[in-house]
Amino acid sequence: MELQTNIFMIKEKVIQENFEKYSRLGNVCYPLKTNSTPPVLKIIKNQVEKAENYFSISNMKHFEKLCSLGVDPSKVILINTIIRDEAIKKLYQNNVRFFTFDNLSALINFSQYADLNTCKLLFRLSVNEVFHLHAHIGATSNEIKKMIQFIKIYNEDFGISFYLPKEINNKNNSLKKMLKFIIKNFSKENISYLNISGIKKASSIDEELIKNIKKSLHLKNVFLEPGEYMLHDAIDLKTSIVRFKNGKRKLLIIKNGIFSGMLDRVLYNKKFDISLVVDGKTIQLSPRIKLGKTKVYVYGGSGDSADYLGKYYIEKENSNCFSKNQEIIIKNAGAYFEEFYIPHGDDLQIKYEIKK
Repeated sequence: MELQTNIFMIKEKVIQENFEKYSRLGNVCYPLKTNSTPPVLKIIKNQVEKAENYFSISNMKHFEKLCSLGVDPSKVILINTIIRDEAIKKLYQNNVRFFTFDNLSALINFSQYADLNTCKLLFRLSVNEVFHLHAHIGATSNEIKKMIQFIKIYNEDFGISFYLPKEINNKNNSLKKMLKFIIKNFSKENISYLNISGIKKASSIDEELIKNIKKSLHLKNVFLEPGEYMLHDAIDLKTSIVRFKNGKRKLLIIKNGIFSGMLDRVLYNKKFDISLVVDGKTIQLSPRIKLGKTKVYVYGGSGDSADYLGKYYIEKENSNCFSKNQEIIIKNAGAYFEEFYIPHGDDLQIKYEIKK
């Protein structure tokens, strides 16, 4: 059976430039949950090894991928606070020494077999106290103070981490409010590190905010954990058309859909940037309503009726350019894309093209 091909076009220089922009603000932790494919990890590995930067993992498979690429366990942080205890122990046995906790019982359990003097620890702070949300991960400030009280008997090498979810990250003052809360509640706790995840583009972060928090709390390091924006504009996907129905209601079916990378369409109502390539010419499909343009309903190729990608608009003179197996480009398909491939509907052969 002939496999359908997906080609990810990776711009190595863009990834390196994105990494360096964050490096100017602080130390960088790259979360594998964003994109854990070997070509991407190899590019970032070269950047991680240059300074006190890290890979952030959420499961054992992430760790195994890094080991297969020769990443030293000392460059790994476990960020998943709800991972099973057996996995934490196994990571410790394999020389990982940087862990994240959000409850005292898990920390006490860890201390039963780990030499806490050799570890760095982060305590995950919930954003609920600051933004009145209902996030299910993270500890209250009082719970973190109890963990700090416990760990100070063994170790002074600890810090606080937090994650800014999308619903608050779009607000301009969300990072400022969170840092103000930490200064108010933890200025006397002698924390050494701060880990900030769920952050925006490096160009959108106020450098003075980072400098001020580092100075105010006398921190050794501020770690920035960019996921989506580390790979912003760095990876495009070359895929193809499965079918086009040119009736009163124009239907376009492309190989990829919500079961093969485009799950953010469901999670965040994201409209992906899609373009058609005809005789070497790129024709853009606009996700925004355009008067005088032809409406096209776009679906993924899983064969599931729920695999709907939304309404797009195209110039009338280009509305008959669609044909089976024609090339389609999905822009910015690096973050949270290939991680979301589900074996549903068809087989996909994946290839990579690296542009230096």
